Amino acid sequence: MKTRHSNSHPKKNPLPFAFYLLQNGFQVFRRRLEQELMADRGINLSDCADDETLYRLYQRGEPTSFVMARICNDEN
Repeated sequence: MKTRHSNSHPKKNPLPFAFYLLQNGFQVFRRRLEQELMADRGINLSDCADDETLYRLYQRGEPTSFVMARICNDEN
């Protein structure tokens, strides 16, 4: 006779997974900005913006077009 497992397992903490998704999303956001800035304007992202600033913009949900415009205006 098989024993049925109850649902009494402790719930897994979703925070590490949520952090992973947030960090992974930021890396995709940053990579896209790097590619678009270099292709459109010839600007190297690491020369004009740090990760802390970019991460704040990413967390606020700013679109890449807004971030690109902001970076390009800061450059001029």
